[in-house]
Amino acid sequence: MKLRFLISAVVIVVLGIGLTGCGGGGQSSGKLTTEVTPKDGGTVSRDLNQEIYPAGTNVTLTAEAAFGYIFKEWTGAATGTAKSIGVATVGNMKVTAVFEKMDDLAMISVQGGTFTMGCTGEQRGCGNGEKPVHSVTLGNFQIGKYEVTQRLWTKVMGANPSNFEGDDLPVENVSWNNVQEFIKKLNEQTGKKYRLPTEAEWEYASRGGNKSGGYMYSGSNNINDVAWYDGNNNNQTQPIGTKAPNELGIHDMSGNVWEWVSDWYGDYNVGAKTNPQGSSSDSFRVIRGGSWSLDARFCRVSNRNPYDPSYRDSILGFRLAVSP
Repeated sequence: MKLRFLISAVVIVVLGIGLTGCGGGGQSSGKLTTEVTPKDGGTVSRDLNQEIYPAGTNVTLTAEAAFGYIFKEWTGAATGTAKSIGVATVGNMKVTAVFEKMDDLAMISVQGGTFTMGCTGEQRGCGNGEKPVHSVTLGNFQIGKYEVTQRLWTKVMGANPSNFEGDDLPVENVSWNNVQEFIKKLNEQTGKKYRLPTEAEWEYASRGGNKSGGYMYSGSNNINDVAWYDGNNNNQTQPIGTKAPNELGIHDMSGNVWEWVSDWYGDYNVGAKTNPQGSSSDSFRVIRGGSWSLDARFCRVSNRNPYDPSYRDSILGFRLAVSP
């Protein structure tokens, strides 16, 4: 059974219902009806649970978003986005809690295929770790449209480790080991089987899969079109999805934050491989994609680097993958 992760926003609804006076007229008690849109977006609870409220009753409504949604606003008799809002009503009233699908978990379906991995002709300035080029065949998989955000991390883990804070910024300052803890909790809360992409899946998706244009960076030969790096970064990470996507519709696979993948780091060899999982053991995991603090050569789609899986830094983040 799926566990639902809840976020709360509170609205105070004041049933400002006057008493009927000697001169006739006046206001009456009323019924408070609440709705949720979309229906699976969340729930609304109240501190006074009764059908009819006498005049002058103060009622607190709480909107709780289901996992994968965020609370957006109240509409109807109570409007606004503030956590608390007061409303005076006459008789019956209806308030709707509006939720929005959270794009942080949006996934791109990648059709498998065969590609050449490593320092291909368009990749200038390759390191030895990108050689030799070799053929890789992959099955179908899904990969995150965006890097994992601080909003999503905080909802799952309850705290934000990032150096640069902002809901729409990629989470950073997380180790490979920290990411494994996050994925375990995320899977418990969603009933899904999220994971890190393999290094081969990451490179194939970064190159644009079977729609690849053969670019140096993920989606372009012009790094400023697709990446936040040391030439345009404002000295920090930037909100996800603000640069152009690559051929598959995936954002930020070049720049912003380095992305952990599942593999141990190991040397390439010339043999063809099918669904490779990387080295069987090593002291280091692989990071991919470059970051906001480094120059363009690190943001190339074939660039790879080894990192201690316990290491944390403001340049280190990740994106999710899932098998079909």
